[in-house]
Amino acid sequence: MLNKLKNYRYISLIPICLGVFIAADDQTVIVTIIPEIMKDMNIPPNELNKVSWSITGYLIGYISAIPIIGRISDTYGKRKIFILCTIIFSIGSMLVALSPKIELLILSRIFQATGAGALIPIGISIISDNFPRNKIAIPIGIIGATAEAGGVIGPLWGGIISNYFNWTWVFWINIPLSIIVLITCIIFIKPTKPNNSKFDYLSGFILIISFVSLTLGLNKLNPINFSTYIYFIIFITTTLILIIKMNSLYIYELKSKFKLTKFLLINLSHLLIGSSLMIAMITIPLMANTVLGLDSLDGGLYLMRMTIAIPISALLGGIIYQKLHYKNSIIIGLIISSIGFFLMSKWNLHISDPALTIHLFITGFGFGMLISPIYTKGLDCIEESYKTTAASMLTVSRLIGMTLTISWISAWGTTRFKVLTNDIQIFPILNQINLNSNNETNDIQLQIIEAGLKLFNEFFLIACIICIIGIIPALLINNKN
Repeated sequence: MLNKLKNYRYISLIPICLGVFIAADDQTVIVTIIPEIMKDMNIPPNELNKVSWSITGYLIGYISAIPIIGRISDTYGKRKIFILCTIIFSIGSMLVALSPKIELLILSRIFQATGAGALIPIGISIISDNFPRNKIAIPIGIIGATAEAGGVIGPLWGGIISNYFNWTWVFWINIPLSIIVLITCIIFIKPTKPNNSKFDYLSGFILIISFVSLTLGLNKLNPINFSTYIYFIIFITTTLILIIKMNSLYIYELKSKFKLTKFLLINLSHLLIGSSLMIAMITIPLMANTVLGLDSLDGGLYLMRMTIAIPISALLGGIIYQKLHYKNSIIIGLIISSIGFFLMSKWNLHISDPALTIHLFITGFGFGMLISPIYTKGLDCIEESYKTTAASMLTVSRLIGMTLTISWISAWGTTRFKVLTNDIQIFPILNQINLNSNNETNDIQLQIIEAGLKLFNEFFLIACIICIIGIIPALLINNKN
């Protein structure tokens, strides 16, 4: 019976999807348990920036580990490294739960992320081995849907656990889940033979420094200080060193120059997709909690109306993709998201259902449609021995787009808001304003609310433009390939 089950390709999705789900869940679950962490570790509100490194640290571990572990997976075997990453993730989860101080918690989160980050690209690469080329779109859509579902459920999951148990249980529960991943991985995923290719450890180490310095530099853009310049100098220096060592970098080992061009264009589109998606992830709940005067739960529910559409359309997108050329699938997905953002840029203080839900769902639906064509054709650009590396770089390009957005949205948003309110002498904190209050809204509050609304509308319009710009790289790809 077991041997028969092994013959069904979709069975191999079980450990991959579960591993991807808990990794994505832990990327966002931290958001809702930060107050509990601060309380337990006696961190005052004015030191919130310390705790925020539990998020930034995870992102650093994610970005820096993905391409390196992806290449190691191609070299030494995908199942073997998938199992190793799951073990690293579970050990990291345990260390986070046991951390007595915030500094140790941050270091543990970085360690945890080095295992979590590689699960998605390795999983996608394993699927590319198990499915024929014309059948791969749907399973990639399933993996993408699982990852998005984990990110959506993360904050809700964290809130439920912290309400009934100690916040540490958010991480303790990863241990039994990881054991299930390990068992099912051993049973349902066939081991792959090492390809005996050499791995340039020095280039890998330099690449990690480059990604880490870029991430830290982007997080120091607001405000810009001496450390910002140091991080970017390190990033530029390490990048130049890598360019000099081009002959040892995997991407220049490709046989076809055209395939390299196509791969870079797909990555550029994915970077822009990540940027526009992050605008939505930040702006939607913030708008609900400030100018619309709603609480945090309502803000989360607003965002969920968009994110819930992503896994749905990721599954449908895999099916649609098999009927359309990947270039057309990418363009259609970006057009749908741009339409959603444009409709959101017209929101006023009285936006409500059904229009609100329809606009958010349209935006999320467009993003979900992009998962299968981006990853499927990105993998087609790379020779077999570099599949996981390709999937890793595609994941990193989206994360870099998201990181860039986190930085500029904070810096530009602050400056733009000051411009919009330069005639107002008093600047109350936006989240203290509640339009549902029985007190009459005074003129200053009304001006600030209108300025905030205009700012959020501009954010949505910028996201719309970024989606449209993302179409350009897709148009440059040759239809014959």
